[in-house]
Amino acid sequence: MQQISRPISATHMGINLVGVFSVLCVVVMARWGYLSISQPLFYTLLPLTFFFCVAALDPFTTRANRRKSIFRGNSLFRMTVLFRMKARFIPKRQIDRALSKHLTKRNRPIHTKRILYKVYGLWMTLLSILACYALFPEYENDFYNIYFKQLSFLAPFITSLSVLYIGLIDRSLKAPYDALWHAGLFFSGHWSKIDVAILKQYMLGWLVKAFFLPLMFVYMTQNVDILLHTPTTDIISSIPKFVHYFSNLIYFIDVVIIVVGYSLTLKYLDTDIRSTDSTLFGWLITLVCYQPFWGLFGQQYLNYHDGYDWAYWLEESPLIYLWAAIIIALLLVYVSSAIAFGLRFSNLTHRGIITGGPFRWFKHPAYLAKNLSWWFISMPFLAHSDVSTAIKHSLLLCGVNLIYFYRAKTEENHLSADPVYRQYCAYIDQYGLIAKIRSALIDPKIFCRTR
Repeated sequence: MQQISRPISATHMGINLVGVFSVLCVVVMARWGYLSISQPLFYTLLPLTFFFCVAALDPFTTRANRRKSIFRGNSLFRMTVLFRMKARFIPKRQIDRALSKHLTKRNRPIHTKRILYKVYGLWMTLLSILACYALFPEYENDFYNIYFKQLSFLAPFITSLSVLYIGLIDRSLKAPYDALWHAGLFFSGHWSKIDVAILKQYMLGWLVKAFFLPLMFVYMTQNVDILLHTPTTDIISSIPKFVHYFSNLIYFIDVVIIVVGYSLTLKYLDTDIRSTDSTLFGWLITLVCYQPFWGLFGQQYLNYHDGYDWAYWLEESPLIYLWAAIIIALLLVYVSSAIAFGLRFSNLTHRGIITGGPFRWFKHPAYLAKNLSWWFISMPFLAHSDVSTAIKHSLLLCGVNLIYFYRAKTEENHLSADPVYRQYCAYIDQYGLIAKIRSALIDPKIFCRTR
């Protein structure tokens, strides 16, 4: 059998963990009263802490930044001290092997007209999204109030920094007439010059951000409020309450990373969207997993909850400790998958192939861990009434699992256009955990073989 090597991950798990640790330090400081700032500023600080920690450490590896231009003559990167430090730690052969994806070695003269088109395209895109928020009744819900309050707080910074960033990055792009320029042409009425395929991908990418960012930001605020205001005595009063608090911690880490991923897609860091899934089925199978669509579909047709979860069934049993440990372990696998994405997390998009962390064993560790945790948490196979109800709830949860199965397949179909992902899939087929378990039935020594 041909030996297949695991592709280098687009992110570095260790650096992402540093970012998570920094965010948790901010939360601890706020919980114990060492950090007292306004709410909008605090909610801004959380994702920015993760972003700046990862972005600052990223140049010390060749995983996330793999461009010659970072090291050779590009004044955009010479602005940082880290640029000068990296050459001392990264062997020259690794630098020379790196590929410049977006940026040129030297800056070109400022092209004012092109920059203005891009700024206009970005601002009109943002205004169009705000118009959609105002149009759709869903966003009149009080649930989103905190998000719009945050937007009003950040609006001056977004408008000013966008001009600065576009002006700087435009001088260094290999292909300066990019999707943002086409957006500017579209909104200014120069439709004959537009590349429809580029513009379509641009709009799909922004549609992903516009839908998911409000939802995930509100979830982040809800999770952090629980982390900050739940009394310590309440957390340790029982095993179920500890697991509940721990799950809020896990989902807080998850959504902080997600908020960063949707907010900051930067060519400067190679975290831009390379492609967005354009299939109708891919969008439908993904969107149905989130509100408000889950409330319309999932709660009506796949509601497997009966109000009695694992804490009820195991309250008086010593098995509760083992059950809690399994749930915590699954949650840790789930959050480690989000951490592995780092700055590149985003549904329905391709922003680099992740092969580190739990992805070195499974293609979809987050989906696997999440779906298994639902079985252990809800225990649908035990019903308070009769056996038929238990069978019914188990089948409904199987339906939810099936949605995530097809969601995983649509993601694979989208990413398979990238040869790096095809190599990664071949590696998992040969060295993934399931492959090792299968091979162990034939050769028990297989677990000693690694690559």
